[in-house]
Amino acid sequence: MDLQDAVETSKTQQKKLEDHCVDWEQNLAKTEAALEAKTEACDLLTAEITTLRAEMAKALEVKDQERVATVAAKDEELASQAKHLQATKEMVVQEAVTGFADGFAEALVQAACANPGINVSECSPFSEVVEGKIVPLTAPED
Repeated sequence: MDLQDAVETSKTQQKKLEDHCVDWEQNLAKTEAALEAKTEACDLLTAEITTLRAEMAKALEVKDQERVATVAAKDEELASQAKHLQATKEMVVQEAVTGFADGFAEALVQAACANPGINVSECSPFSEVVEGKIVPLTAPED
């Protein structure tokens, strides 16, 4: 294989890896959108819980036991829903992290397979290439 062929092969492999990265970025964006929706739902439930607790306190003041029982039941139900949403949110985050890590590991395996002898030991999902060197990823500036 001459240098021209090696360059073409490398470009083809780079394009495949870039496409794979784009797919992961799209999946990550979808996961972030789902997480955002779950967070908003959790926030709404938390606000409703606060309102119901205020209503419960008011009902206690006027000794309206029937209203207190209804509000308390709704409060428990909403607290349970909020807990479930929080657990779902945490699961979505964990699945996204696991999927990202698995995808990155698979990309490294593919790169090593396509380029025998390549050293990918310094590669990490938390690194980037700066001036031709692999360096730790820096936090974006606000």
